[in-house]
Amino acid sequence: MLRIAGFARLNGITFIGPKYQVTATHTGKGIIIKQKRVPKLFSFAAWPKKVPLLRGMWTFIEMLAHMVISGSKKAKTAFAALFLLGAYVEFWPKAEKIPVPKSSTLITENILILGNLLMMVVLIWALQGLFRYHAAEHMAINAYLSGKNLNLENIRESSRISSRCGTNLVVILYLIQIILIGFLHLHFFVYLDVLFTFAIAYEIFRLQLKPFIWLGTLAQKHIVTRKPENYHLIIGGMGLESLISLEETGEFPKQYTMKEHLSSD
Repeated sequence: MLRIAGFARLNGITFIGPKYQVTATHTGKGIIIKQKRVPKLFSFAAWPKKVPLLRGMWTFIEMLAHMVISGSKKAKTAFAALFLLGAYVEFWPKAEKIPVPKSSTLITENILILGNLLMMVVLIWALQGLFRYHAAEHMAINAYLSGKNLNLENIRESSRISSRCGTNLVVILYLIQIILIGFLHLHFFVYLDVLFTFAIAYEIFRLQLKPFIWLGTLAQKHIVTRKPENYHLIIGGMGLESLISLEETGEFPKQYTMKEHLSSD
């Protein structure tokens, strides 16, 4: 069985396999499915993924590199803006020769954390469609992992909760940032802080500890997923079928299981 990841978009879902990446989107012209090869990043050095903490840092760097290389122009602009914001917070006082005590830097870090949380609250209300695609992504993958055919009924009956969802990792990451920076006042350098806390969160995520799984499940159920409509599920099923076929045969499927539902949805 293939190891498959995915993420929701505003108008569709992207599924990622070992060799291919497939994006299924819903447009005014119907459902459009596009494919591309997954870029092989840092294949020259697999050993860091075997070392605790280092594997989390390596995964974070790989993830960012993949998102920048394969992302849209808007995504690349967003990453550049975040990078410049971090650089401004860290270097501007030094460049202006303004003495900034460590406590002031920590306050800035805490403000950034609080700002991220507030931004997430706003996004929860604004991105209901995205969260329905997020649910459909989980449900399609869960149906596949359970060995079921990717038809509408099987996907609809599958859970929209995934233990491998990045939401679980994000919940752990925020908790660690609050503890290390907000309470213990451990601050080194804005980018190193993110890298180090991600590495710790990644190790906890790998352990699949029940308290963190429970928190991640709550976040998935009540925040970052919503009950999808049939067309969300159809897009999820067709996108995943396309990826599986590409990985196994190198071609899109000649017949989609979901095709019979397109006329009615």
